[in-house]
Amino acid sequence: MNFEYLMSALLLGAIILIAQQWLWREYGRLPSIRRGVFDFCFALAALVAVAPALVGIAVAVKATSRGPVLHLSERVGRDGRAFRLITFRSVYVERGFVDGVYLSGFESAERVTPVGRVIRRYGLDELPRVVNALRGDIRMAGPRGRVPREV
Repeated sequence: MNFEYLMSALLLGAIILIAQQWLWREYGRLPSIRRGVFDFCFALAALVAVAPALVGIAVAVKATSRGPVLHLSERVGRDGRAFRLITFRSVYVERGFVDGVYLSGFESAERVTPVGRVIRRYGLDELPRVVNALRGDIRMAGPRGRVPREV
């Protein structure tokens, strides 16, 4: 990581903390604002740090199976707000799903791609979630959004 980028991130963090203090004095909402700022700064740093891995995984997923690289899952977040959770696709598109409905005749192991097996084992399929955290859809630490049918 380049030293200038690190210093820029620290300067941005300091500016955000000053803005937090002003907002707290004006509106009394420091804890939620502080957590939001932490999530944003941490997600930004994490995105910069894992960008090469994201590109490598995306290329591996695309090279080993047909279909999109990312899987977008509808979720419901705070206050019932809908958003799309981003993860790497780790299963074959053409196996087990018809019109978005999973057919139970297929074993789970048959659906998982070779790259998908590795990225699931090490949790790398969840790395694109930092984009959701950067957008404010989810928190860096906390529960995932719920599937709409579970709400």
